[in-house]
Amino acid sequence: MHLARFERIKQNSRASTSGSGSNAEPHAKRLKQPTIQEMITDKHNLDLKVAEFLYATGVPLHIVRSPYFKEMCEEISRSYVPYSGPAYNALRTTLLEQVKARVSKACKPWEDHAREVTGFVLVSDGWTDAQHRPLINFLLTSPKGQKFLRAVDTSGETKDGKYIAAQLTAIMEEVGPEDVIAVIMDGASNNVSANQILMERFPWLFTLHCTAHSLDLACEKLGGFTYFKDHIAMGKKVIRVLTNHHFTSALFKTQSKLFLLKPGDTRFYSAYIAVRRLLLCKNAVQKTVVSTEWASWADKAEYKNKASTVSRIVLNASFWIALARFIILLRPIVRLLRLVDSNMPSMSKVYPECCEIEKHIQNVSLPADMNQEVADIFRDRWDKLHSPLHALGYLLEPQFQGAKLGAEVKADYRKALKKMLSSTEYTKALSEITKFSNKEGVFGDPDIMSLTDENHPDHIPTYQFWAEYGELALCSCIWPL
Repeated sequence: MHLARFERIKQNSRASTSGSGSNAEPHAKRLKQPTIQEMITDKHNLDLKVAEFLYATGVPLHIVRSPYFKEMCEEISRSYVPYSGPAYNALRTTLLEQVKARVSKACKPWEDHAREVTGFVLVSDGWTDAQHRPLINFLLTSPKGQKFLRAVDTSGETKDGKYIAAQLTAIMEEVGPEDVIAVIMDGASNNVSANQILMERFPWLFTLHCTAHSLDLACEKLGGFTYFKDHIAMGKKVIRVLTNHHFTSALFKTQSKLFLLKPGDTRFYSAYIAVRRLLLCKNAVQKTVVSTEWASWADKAEYKNKASTVSRIVLNASFWIALARFIILLRPIVRLLRLVDSNMPSMSKVYPECCEIEKHIQNVSLPADMNQEVADIFRDRWDKLHSPLHALGYLLEPQFQGAKLGAEVKADYRKALKKMLSSTEYTKALSEITKFSNKEGVFGDPDIMSLTDENHPDHIPTYQFWAEYGELALCSCIWPL
């Protein structure tokens, strides 16, 4: 690319300088084709300048992996004009508007596909920015991606159900109410109230709680049992002592290649991660507290109580047993949480995974009478999270084709179909589902069904499978919510 570019510059230079007398020869020399060594040196100098910019401004280094960064570099390298970057005011005004217009234009095919095939899901979540303004984000999602719509500053507003419903209604009217299948928010009481208002206004609309948020709350509730809560608190104390002091931190690192992780303040899931890492480092932690270096540090008056407490905790077998039980109990819940918190299709997996979690809870070895209490807590969270769409997604997922369906699943998927489809479409959908369950026609063709296998080289997502081989109306029921 660079050689061709310099060749074109040489040709243009010769044309422009022909007949210009003594000045032509020096100019041609300056534009001579660079050697390979010169090009390598030139690239290295450019790399140094980019690195210097990133280091000096504190920009995260992973920005170089962004496709936008690569496109920018390629565009600059193709330019024939000296380039010193955009003006500050232009970035704040005209360029911002132009890029926004380009992004909107690029989103048009995505929006058209969603309107014709899958429909949209409207997602809303509240947060507080760096200026402590309470904001509500609104995003549209479909199987092909997400689009940020806007953030509403709710300063001075009463964020009750009516207010939130009004904001969501305005968004839906802007997008087109008939193209929105569902609204997803967390399970706060004001959001539940808003959901009721929305379903009255838009009878076809489904309102769902955020699955990841609900599962995190379930983990937090389970971790709130005194048996787990006390031992998790002990684990946090051990982690603090071994990470907050320079000496103990350095001493621990001599025994372990792994670092201890501190739990965060927002998601309880982070406590699970911290406890799991602590379990992995059990031997190293115990070796640390029985070392002579630890004993010398513990003899100092200001550390004596902390050291004594930590030693007593980590040398107690019941402490590690409790942490292991906690991890085993939460493992399938966390696995599902990770799945729904990713960009992978997951709605069809929620129903069967939650059924497996309930079975798992009954088989976990816990102190007397805890199993039923734990099961009741998870069942209560599942009842709040559950939607007929979960049953319909489970039914239409090729991975579970032919699975035996309980009465609850059958009732739920029919309820979902009736809400989404006209009576004629509903009849067609039931007929199609029967063929699918019985593996009739294309649904019994192993070559076609293998396309839905995630490991197949020509894998197609489930919504696309239904759009191509089944009733088009069904594909909007299956993609990940």
